[in-house]
Amino acid sequence: MSFEDFRPPSPTPLSPLNNVSTSQTFSNARPRSRSRSFTWSITPRHKRRYSSSSPSPTRQPAQPSKKAAQPSKRAGPASKRAKSFRKDTQDDEIVFTSMGPVVEGGGDSNKNWPAAKKSIVFDFILGINADDRFNLFKKAPGKIFAKAAPLTGKTATQCQSMFQRARQLYNRIHAFLRVTGGGGDGDEDKIDDNFDFDDDDKIAELLDKAKANGKDVAGINAKLLREWKEHGWLDLFESRYGKNPKTERNYALSSAMPISPAKSIKELEVEEEPATPVIKTEPTNAAQVVAEHRFTPAQRIRNSSQDLMGGINDYFRTRAQVDEGVAQRKEKRFEYKQFKDRVEWAQNLLKDDTISTEQRTRLHKIILDALEA
Repeated sequence: MSFEDFRPPSPTPLSPLNNVSTSQTFSNARPRSRSRSFTWSITPRHKRRYSSSSPSPTRQPAQPSKKAAQPSKRAGPASKRAKSFRKDTQDDEIVFTSMGPVVEGGGDSNKNWPAAKKSIVFDFILGINADDRFNLFKKAPGKIFAKAAPLTGKTATQCQSMFQRARQLYNRIHAFLRVTGGGGDGDEDKIDDNFDFDDDDKIAELLDKAKANGKDVAGINAKLLREWKEHGWLDLFESRYGKNPKTERNYALSSAMPISPAKSIKELEVEEEPATPVIKTEPTNAAQVVAEHRFTPAQRIRNSSQDLMGGINDYFRTRAQVDEGVAQRKEKRFEYKQFKDRVEWAQNLLKDDTISTEQRTRLHKIILDALEA
């Protein structure tokens, strides 16, 4: 762009600029007032600016840059993850938990998770052969969700959201299955392992009773309990979180309300013992098998145990030898005392002049036998 591009239009007979010279119109000084005429100061190109309040009749308005309007084609992994997160969490609610931010809402609801995909995630994290993964899951859950995502065709955020909702639902189911009837009395309406998940009326009654006692049973119904039992999810969560203090004792049970009448002593005396339950040799579902730790001691521990037992044996053997030597010395000391007493007795008798010659001969023989022994 040159200076010619900013030249004003040719003067006309009616233009008020006819009396203004070119040197006055284009000068190094800036205009004294902001009139509707346009003037440009001769300044460096990078410092030029339009000084009129009205648009220039010759200068075209600036067009938006096509390059700036186009989105950047270089999108790194961070931007891709951000787009994926915005797409997954659109119109959703983000809840920050101990396992990190969890998305809750329509973008990742339970209706988008079939039972088969849920089972894949639960077995991958809580299965009987997932001890190493579960230990890592307690320290770094994000790594486990990233590994489980390709198995289900979901993102790691969706897997984390689904698992977090399932964990919260299990806590409510666990508290419901451990609730007792009779206002805190553990002798009546106790739900045991033989609980009938097909009895809708009984489940509805127990849900009403648990809700009246202040328990959180939101989202629990007979259909959901059967689904968790049939797919083995309840057994999986029970094997990993069943003895967890956070789920085992969510509520403090008390007998503040009226309890059920106690049974008479005679009924307690004649009450038969419950029959021993029949234990199946093979579980119906592989998820019902609880993982057992292999308590195999290391070689170093076995060697140290053997050394310790060997040292104890040597100690008792030496102690027995010492005790035997002490007993022998005591026996010899006792025999010497008897020998000394017999000799002294014989010598005292020989001092008596009233004894006969035959008795003296016997006493001398006793002394000689003692000395020879």
